[in-house]
Amino acid sequence: MKLKEKITSNIILRTIFVLSCPFLTLLLSNRYDDIFVYIGCFLSFIIAFILQKKFPKLFNINKKIFFLALIISLYVLGFFINIDNLTINNLKTVISNNLGIYLEDSLYKVIALLSLPSLTIIIYLLNIKIVPNIKNFFIGLSRIEKRYLIIISILGFFIAFLSNTLTTAFSIPYHDGNLKIYDVLYTTDSGSLVYEDTYFNVSFAENDIRQPLFGVFAIPFSIIAKVLAQLLFFLPSGFEYATMMCFLQFILLAITTILIARMLKLEEKDKKYLYLLFSVSFPYLIFSIILEQYVIGLFYLILAVYYFFVSKEKVNYLYIGSVGTMITSGIIFPLISKGKTLKKWIQDIFKCFLAFISVFIISGQLPQLLLFVSRFKQLTTSFALKLSFMDKLYQFLNFVKATLIAPTGNLKMIDSFPTYQLQEVQYISITGLILLVLAIISYIVNRKNKFAKFSFLWIVFSIVLLLIVGWGTTENGLVLYSLYFSFAYLSLYFLLLKKIFKNRKIFVAVTLLLIITVFILNINEITNIFRFAIEYY
Repeated sequence: MKLKEKITSNIILRTIFVLSCPFLTLLLSNRYDDIFVYIGCFLSFIIAFILQKKFPKLFNINKKIFFLALIISLYVLGFFINIDNLTINNLKTVISNNLGIYLEDSLYKVIALLSLPSLTIIIYLLNIKIVPNIKNFFIGLSRIEKRYLIIISILGFFIAFLSNTLTTAFSIPYHDGNLKIYDVLYTTDSGSLVYEDTYFNVSFAENDIRQPLFGVFAIPFSIIAKVLAQLLFFLPSGFEYATMMCFLQFILLAITTILIARMLKLEEKDKKYLYLLFSVSFPYLIFSIILEQYVIGLFYLILAVYYFFVSKEKVNYLYIGSVGTMITSGIIFPLISKGKTLKKWIQDIFKCFLAFISVFIISGQLPQLLLFVSRFKQLTTSFALKLSFMDKLYQFLNFVKATLIAPTGNLKMIDSFPTYQLQEVQYISITGLILLVLAIISYIVNRKNKFAKFSFLWIVFSIVLLLIVGWGTTENGLVLYSLYFSFAYLSLYFLLLKKIFKNRKIFVAVTLLLIITVFILNINEITNIFRFAIEYY
């Protein structure tokens, strides 16, 4: 192609991108219907105009990759036109009332078609920027890492298949033919998340200000799960998608563990013991099979931390993924930049903030700001304003125990449905107290290890959020947050074992004994949970 033709093609593509972006924003704003949707569409137009002006070279297209992005976009939009959109429905009503034209589903298809160029370009840009890094990660896996990932993938597939064949409790719970979307297992929202597809539906109600961009960053995994669900026709009918999402959770947890082992700077011969310890811990066992947002939230958190530790890039834009999938991860904002001066650090944070706002607006989430104000009281109901400090301490120490060993649960009826909930604790968990002390001691003796420092600060954050603030203690549901914080505790436990037992043979023997003991203790509770799930769901 001649230079003049390339320039013309570039300009046309940039123009189409700018004009198409507002329609993509409208399509993604499906659960909203207020002036903020239209403001968001206008701002999306402005942002798209600025982006193509500032980064024109990004629009020099590789035809093969662009064609692949187009296919993916058509596949994605095929699902989105079937998601009810309040604004589009109102537009149909206005058109039919004023012009007498009844569009039925035609308006959905027109808007989807108009949004196709911008979605294709966005997927294309992500492809050329992210896919090479994914390839490099898998190519760079060591022999131990490859074996671990392969074993987890095989086990994960069969466990996902069995757990969704034997019971509906872990994904879309049905009891006596009735759907139960909340609190079947602990205080999880699995039924709602899977039934309404929080992983794909960017504007789903659960993707509120607590997980403002969860749908945006979960969509890649959702698309993979949807494709696999359609290819693997022998999966449980109606649960193909849930089975594949469960399978992907195993893989994401495995990759997360591999990144943690790298940041701990473990020798290859020691990594397998860390993998085993993580894999038999209660949060990993239970949240591998329960479909919940915390698996993806944890993945992006660790990815952002890892990127800060190993990358030479100026700005850590992966922060957007971590805070977008779990707003509490915003606490890691110091890791956005490696700037040597305060001025440089502030500049980098501002750049990351602008990028976050751009993604936030283009993905149709601007109305969340209005909803946040109106729903503030509802979103803070988990704060334990009326519980005493001792009540919160009982729950917190039980939570610390749950980062390694399964807490005790039992059958409880909620709204005439059988559920499996934590037993209320009215005593100090000695096990939890010992584990907390061991984590603190481990930090003291391993404080030169950068990830040990981060883990300790993450434990401090868990103390502030769960014990001081009391988040989740009103509903006795701290086990819900065990996966999100457990990596910090488990990492420090492992480092302490390394520090205490310097003799290799003794270290291996003690670590294996610990792993076997933890597995035996946890498998008993996992068996109880499965027994409950199969009996009632």
